[in-house]
Amino acid sequence: MTWTKKQILDLGLDAQDLRRQWANAVSRRVLVDALPAHLPFTLEELAQRLGYADADPLDALLRLAYGTPLRTRSDRLAQFTRSQQAFLNRFAPEARRILEMILDKYAEHGPGDLDHQVSSVPPLSEEASVVEIASRFGGSAAMPSALDELSRRLYEAS
Repeated sequence: MTWTKKQILDLGLDAQDLRRQWANAVSRRVLVDALPAHLPFTLEELAQRLGYADADPLDALLRLAYGTPLRTRSDRLAQFTRSQQAFLNRFAPEARRILEMILDKYAEHGPGDLDHQVSSVPPLSEEASVVEIASRFGGSAAMPSALDELSRRLYEAS
């Protein structure tokens, strides 16, 4: 995996920059889209090859490139839950329930479920319409902002 490590390091990001870029849905997508030019396989395939299937792709990259301890998505979520109760408690119970559903989806499937479009897929789409979900956060602009902050805090909680 020395070649793969070199390819990750060739992105020109130190561990902190990689975390920062990964924490934002838009810059995470840019990074994920750039990786095929450096790696001949997807992040999911990389995690599978390394036996890191339950790890967040960020943690697999950090482990491989910088030797950081490997964390599963469940570990990351548990740390977030312990350290970010004040953040979650800022939201009305209906909005907090949506955030908790998103976090559960993250733990099961990964960072793709932290995307702004998550409210249009099950189980959130079964809970309510996109407009109804957004209203629980105070409107259509507030929900993406809440998701961005959730993502940032989830990745800071490492």
